[in-house]
Amino acid sequence: MEGTNTVQYRKAKPWQLYLFSIHDLLLICFLFVMNYITYLGAGYYGLLATTVAMIATASRIFDAITDPIIAFIVERTDGKFGRYRPTMILGWIISAIALLCIYFFAVGANVVTFVLIYAVYVIGYSFMMTSQGGARVAFTNEPVQRNRLGLFMGIATSLFSVGFTFYNTNYLVPKHNGVIDLGTMQELCLTMLVASFIILVLTVISIWDRDVPENYRSLSKEKVSPKDMFKVMKGNRNFQMILVACASDRIAMNIAMNTSVIIAVWGIIAGNYEFYGRLGLIVFIPNILVSIFGNQIAIKMGKRTALRNFSIGSVVAGCLMIALFTLGDPTQIGRTIPMTVIFLLIHCTFQACMGVTNGLRMPMLADVADYEMSRNGGKQIAGVISAAYSLVDKTIVAFATTIVGFVYAGIGYVTTLPQIGDPVTGSLVTVTMVLWMGLPIVGYILSIIAMKFYTLDNATMEEVQAKLTAMKAEAGTQNAAQ
Repeated sequence: MEGTNTVQYRKAKPWQLYLFSIHDLLLICFLFVMNYITYLGAGYYGLLATTVAMIATASRIFDAITDPIIAFIVERTDGKFGRYRPTMILGWIISAIALLCIYFFAVGANVVTFVLIYAVYVIGYSFMMTSQGGARVAFTNEPVQRNRLGLFMGIATSLFSVGFTFYNTNYLVPKHNGVIDLGTMQELCLTMLVASFIILVLTVISIWDRDVPENYRSLSKEKVSPKDMFKVMKGNRNFQMILVACASDRIAMNIAMNTSVIIAVWGIIAGNYEFYGRLGLIVFIPNILVSIFGNQIAIKMGKRTALRNFSIGSVVAGCLMIALFTLGDPTQIGRTIPMTVIFLLIHCTFQACMGVTNGLRMPMLADVADYEMSRNGGKQIAGVISAAYSLVDKTIVAFATTIVGFVYAGIGYVTTLPQIGDPVTGSLVTVTMVLWMGLPIVGYILSIIAMKFYTLDNATMEEVQAKLTAMKAEAGTQNAAQ
């Protein structure tokens, strides 16, 4: 394989890189709202908490099934405004209308209406997510920029999460008398819709000259088909390892960050929910500094090494956190200096490691898409790979809400969910620690194992990009001859 001088990289401008790094926040806005769906269904649609949890699980499985269908729609979109911008906008419109219906216009309706609106929301969300997956590959193929994009995405997500948490715990919930009622959820819904619209506009601007045919069309004349997705799932070992590493982390962290689990940890066990709201602000700078350090490691040593090392750090920090909450007095966190300092050290370590691993997920998936294109004859299937990842990822993550609902139902929360100020019991502490830190530890252990079989290091990706450059040059020569 030729050296780096044969590689043709498409670099984005710095302002585009910064602006595009917020695109994941579009999905996060909707996820923040839908985190309260169990409270909405149980409190205002007359459903049992476990029933809503099962509906949420079924909807995610439906989401996973629709992703491949939507991926083929996205991959065949090729109009005046590109491929990813129109489908991303369409997805936002569909999901926004569904949220307004489920949180405002249809409140109190029957379970069938609830499920149908939920299904419409899922279709819109799939359009947004699939479009973003393809856009990331088209945006840049330069290794350092892909790493930087992952870093900036992580910083943007951290900053947004900090702002949301502070807004939620120090403004929104107190404004509504310290409870999560319909008014709380409706105000949150409107706030997130406005925020997501602004993010959508900025994302579309950032990819305006990147969402063009030369960046997303296949080099092969063969049409993309459903069998391409199954070929990737069956025969691409690197894709399989990314799936194991990321899906295991994602279901664990979805459970750990579930609203019910967070309320149980901070509103009941620690008894200091307001401190949780300030926590993000306290640790934001340390987390960012470690994330920058981790990104430098990823650039120099490769994404695989960075993912493995920071997963090990997450496992150690998670074990220490469980020890702190079970052997120490968590009610002193935020109230006394020793417990607060110890907690902050462990928490910063865990969050920073998690930020680095999360930031590596999408750049590694983009590498897998380029690797697959280099070995399948030049067929561009970035959207299909994103959908294939999503199909399995969402099916697994779908069970997060159900797991939380049934685990808490098993200790007595059948018709309600944990609320701030509930009594602390041994069973509550045990299951909450398992959900909050135990499952993430298992997820990171699986990531460490998966990286032993992942082969796309820096040298390999340089070869992949050189091969793609040669294939593009050959395709250009053939087109010119015709």
